[in-house]
Amino acid sequence: MKKDYQYINFLKSIAILLVCTYHFGIVLTSADTGYLRVIKVFFYNLCVAGVPLFFMVNGALLLNKELDMKAHYIKIVKMLFIFCTWRIITFLIIGYFTEVDYSTIGIRHLFNYVLLSNFENNPVPTNHFWFIPTLIGIHLLFPILKKAFDADKNEPIYRNSLALLCIAIFILFLIPNLFYVFVKQMPMLVHLDLTGLNSLLPFSLSPACMLMYFIMGGLIHQQKDKLIELPILKLMLCLLGGLILLTVRWKIIKTADNAPYDAIYNGTMTISGMMIACSIYLTAIKIKALPSYTQKFFQTISRNTLFVYYAHWIVGYTLLELVIYPSLSVRGLFINLIKGLFLVISLSYLAVLLKKLPLIKHLIN
Repeated sequence: MKKDYQYINFLKSIAILLVCTYHFGIVLTSADTGYLRVIKVFFYNLCVAGVPLFFMVNGALLLNKELDMKAHYIKIVKMLFIFCTWRIITFLIIGYFTEVDYSTIGIRHLFNYVLLSNFENNPVPTNHFWFIPTLIGIHLLFPILKKAFDADKNEPIYRNSLALLCIAIFILFLIPNLFYVFVKQMPMLVHLDLTGLNSLLPFSLSPACMLMYFIMGGLIHQQKDKLIELPILKLMLCLLGGLILLTVRWKIIKTADNAPYDAIYNGTMTISGMMIACSIYLTAIKIKALPSYTQKFFQTISRNTLFVYYAHWIVGYTLLELVIYPSLSVRGLFINLIKGLFLVISLSYLAVLLKKLPLIKHLIN
């Protein structure tokens, strides 16, 4: 029987709420003063922890259990099938409500869209789907990671692996971002194309960082009995420091580029984003016992986060904004949070009902 960790259920619930809140993310208006904009962004930047927490939880659960190779690769095939099916569902539903002319879309473009990427001038925005291909890629690599993770801790290779992990974290998070901020402060260098920094990282920037979160989640879960002793004050200071650094970074880059800047998506690949995600994760492991009704609530959300992830885009952008209540498209920080809570709770309990249907349940589990 699979062990159920209360803190894992809590983290998954928080993570999907942060993701849903972020995806309806127009929080600033032209009427906001300079200080109000900074304050809004400061709190909104908590959403940077959403996706990293998911990868950390996956790492915690997968790296700390026995590996069944056959079941693992069957799971990957199922993930890919469900992913493609949900892309089709999303494309058809949102396309219908936004009156997409399907006759202008060729078979080649549709095939390319269904697999892993968007086609050129895609009329249905589905950028949020990047999460699943990244997760599938990590699952393909997972047996190698598992072998290293389970190595005898007294062997030199284990100690060397920890040293390499620290070096990798330093390279992945600190050096590129310090250089990026430095360039933004130098007027003569502001217009440099910094995408070449991605070549320093394995695969590409975002998947590489998600892989690092995955490994960190496994290591933290393995050592949770020791890490639970970390003082809550230090964790809160780390969280506060991460939020301040991420907000300052947003201000610097936005001012330098004189254009909107997504501090949350780009923030997952920064040392400040890592500070925020890790401090939330380490605080959550202190959870020992919750009231039974609270446990059941978080457990329901936790077991249905993938369905919420796939369905929230459809419900949020079509049923809520286009059909039921168009004025919800006028967004703000508070409205985003309310919409996120509504989507997470309603879709989680809807999934409980849909799982009773023979075929549909396979798209939810």
